[in-house]
Amino acid sequence: MLSKAYCDTIRLYASGMKGILPAGDRIYSKEEIVEIEKIARRQGVWTVVFAVLKKLSEAGRLAPEITELPRWQMEIQLKVMEYTLRQEAMYRFVEEELSFANPITLKGDLISDLYANPELRMSGDTDLLIDPKDEEAVLKKFQKAGGDYMPRGEINNQAVCVHPKAGKFEIHISLDTKEVTEVWYDNLDFGAEEKQRITLKNGHTVMALGVTDSAINMVLHVLKHLISGIAHLKMLGDAILYLSHYADRIDFSRVDAVMAQLGYVSVYETIKRIGVLYFGFSNLTSSADYDQLTEKFLKDIEFCAENGFAEEKLTAYNEYSKAKYESYHKKNYTEYKKELTRRTRMERLFPKKTVLYGEYPILMKQGWLLPFIWIVRIFRKMFGKKTVLPAEQNPRLKLMKELGLL
Repeated sequence: MLSKAYCDTIRLYASGMKGILPAGDRIYSKEEIVEIEKIARRQGVWTVVFAVLKKLSEAGRLAPEITELPRWQMEIQLKVMEYTLRQEAMYRFVEEELSFANPITLKGDLISDLYANPELRMSGDTDLLIDPKDEEAVLKKFQKAGGDYMPRGEINNQAVCVHPKAGKFEIHISLDTKEVTEVWYDNLDFGAEEKQRITLKNGHTVMALGVTDSAINMVLHVLKHLISGIAHLKMLGDAILYLSHYADRIDFSRVDAVMAQLGYVSVYETIKRIGVLYFGFSNLTSSADYDQLTEKFLKDIEFCAENGFAEEKLTAYNEYSKAKYESYHKKNYTEYKKELTRRTRMERLFPKKTVLYGEYPILMKQGWLLPFIWIVRIFRKMFGKKTVLPAEQNPRLKLMKELGLL
């Protein structure tokens, strides 16, 4: 059963998306808010949830002993200011220096724009999809601007770049990695729809995938991170909000067909059912047949965020990839994996600092620490807590079987 605090967090997050107060006249106690804050921070939705708490306080629906509001508001105001400055620098760089590549914006501000308060749905980086022929020229633009980048590995689909003012970018030449595309999607092409030009609330205009392609990509993004053990509420909420916002424009028959072809019907239907039951998006077509799976799905996301995505993720990922590969290709997955990773071992052992910015943000300002970070990572891999459980001990595999993934 989902904890009351977790359900409250989802309810407040959904209200924050829409810019409304949750229904009713309930007054939240200090104990409840303390738990909600912890969960919202872990799930990446704290800034959106806080905006609702502030409204609840103004409506007299928070207990008077909750005195942290001014401190939280100052913290979030600073975050919003820093984020806004970074995003403006990002747009300047993209519009003035990368316009030749006609970059397509993935997720990020496209999704933030659907929130009642876009500035509160912050992205950690900027995802751009470009034509492979422009990759070298785009990377040189980062160097010219005084930034740095990690070239795309042979089996990867993106280069990781950092701009001194605009922050971190992921420059994609395809939507997914070689392994995910070949093994999980059987090389299915679902990106051929005409691109769309969207003017955001901040006044900037960006190119985006077609609305149905985006819907498919959003669902597959959640699926990929669910299997990897790193999905969270923000990611799930983004997908649900997109499906609901564009419900009258999405070709759902095509989405249904893709999900059926890939074997993801139960995951897709569960996501939509969560949108109806927990987020209150009644315009999503869903079935009560998936009610039990919604709770298990959300419980898994809660567990992974709370436990640092540690023990189960590699086992689930590898077991799923193995099942998919052997189903599609009737060949040995272990041999495929060996060949796929043979030339990337040194990259994984001694990655460039650009790759490690997310895990070790101190490197953005103290790049000279990189050799010491390498040593720390090697020791963690050798002597730290193991991240792979045997399949028979992995509790997440049961859920994946119930979702029809295995």
